[in-house]
Amino acid sequence: MTPEFNLMTDKEVILAEITKFIESYNTQDLDSLADCYSDSLIKFRNNSAPETKSEVLNRIAHLWTSKSATLNVTVDELIVDQNLAVASGTLMLTIASIGSQQRHTEMRRYMEVWRRENDKWMVFRTMDNQPNS
Repeated sequence: MTPEFNLMTDKEVILAEITKFIESYNTQDLDSLADCYSDSLIKFRNNSAPETKSEVLNRIAHLWTSKSATLNVTVDELIVDQNLAVASGTLMLTIASIGSQQRHTEMRRYMEVWRRENDKWMVFRTMDNQPNS
């Protein structure tokens, strides 16, 4: 009997990590979300100072204390070259105060740079633009 191997391409692995990130965000699983980010993460946000991994996670945790948020992501392009990859696309973030029916949706373009660290693909640079009005 020949053993069965499930060998995913790097693109498939990164797309699976993106799916894990979305699921972690939407279920407010901060530990699982943190696993997607490199310890050397820098996030560039429009009109804000760059954030480190801990700053990003603290901001998200604070948001979740008073708001519900749903993240949807479309990957338009994913380029992989050895130990680096770039993903870009659109994201839609829908936010509502807990207990409120009123929602606010932001559409943005994003770009992430992924790096293979200890055989795991992780985001180490990310940026998105200002929400469309």
